[in-house]
Amino acid sequence: MPHERWEPIGRVSVRAVDVPLARAIVTAAGTMPSVPAVVVEVMTADGLAGVSYLRTYTRIALRATVQLAREVADLVTGLPGDPASIRKTLRARFRLLGSDGLVGAVIAAFDMALWDRYAKAHELSLARALGSARTSVPAYASLSAASARDAAREAEELVGRGFRAVKLKGTSDLDQTLAAAGAVRAAVGSEISLLVDFNQALGVQQVLARAREVDRAGLYWIEEPTQADDLVGHALLADALATPVQLGENLRSTNELDALVRVGGVDHLAFDVQRIGGVSGWRDAAETAGRSGIPVSSHAFGEFSRHLLAASPTSHLFEFLDHMERVVEEPIRVEDGEVVLPDRPGAGLAFDERALRRYEVAT
Repeated sequence: MPHERWEPIGRVSVRAVDVPLARAIVTAAGTMPSVPAVVVEVMTADGLAGVSYLRTYTRIALRATVQLAREVADLVTGLPGDPASIRKTLRARFRLLGSDGLVGAVIAAFDMALWDRYAKAHELSLARALGSARTSVPAYASLSAASARDAAREAEELVGRGFRAVKLKGTSDLDQTLAAAGAVRAAVGSEISLLVDFNQALGVQQVLARAREVDRAGLYWIEEPTQADDLVGHALLADALATPVQLGENLRSTNELDALVRVGGVDHLAFDVQRIGGVSGWRDAAETAGRSGIPVSSHAFGEFSRHLLAASPTSHLFEFLDHMERVVEEPIRVEDGEVVLPDRPGAGLAFDERALRRYEVAT
């Protein structure tokens, strides 16, 4: 985009919502009944707007995130709406504080909105703007339930909708998780790939002591079995287990990704567009993964992730989590186990204004 003429950023809208989930999500870190989120709309001087959102996972962080996003909006208003230059400007401004946590999330939200606006300006879907001609990406469905009975029922329902892979939420009780995995397997059959996400709930030695049992479960991968920043621990597990290990949704930069690749702590990667640095950060990380030949899957933010996966050199699986379906005009569509990429300009994310107002949180 070196010869692009960039319109200056004009009005920026920032608002908080808390969207109830149709089915509460049970994780090792607690139950999530809703999706607290901050919706960002960046409009340039020509009247064309890009939209995005970020998640705070708890209402406690909504007010602080909205305030930070509004302060950042004041910083970038009047500047050319070039995602690369805005990202560089903001990372420089926050160099001493650090550009992770809420700061990194806000930077990513502006980057995503500006990329959405860029694709719209060129009348291209985001995937095509990123150089991909793909129209779909293989998907798996994440289960909301963790108990054996509920997970088995939910898995049957999702397989009936065409998914060929499902992911179970693991807990710190490995026996309970393996029993739930067995129940899901019995419900959906051996041809369905079964994944387990432990959300960092286990200890390294706990997994090593039960490595044979984990491998006998026939899992497609286990995700974040232990503390996400314990790269050496994950390297030990990846070496000891025949079952592939997935990690990455908590990576915040390509530097962290480089360190993970160096220690060999992962067989599969998953990127979270909010944590990895927006569309720009994902592109950098995907290039690194591509050079190492490591498969890349997605975590959350499906409206953007479907396009980013399509454009990733080692694209693997899309995680289906349509958490924002109550506030968008067109929910994410999956057909025959693949997420369908919309061909309209931008990321294909358009919010239902009436629904946003219904779930808006005063800040």
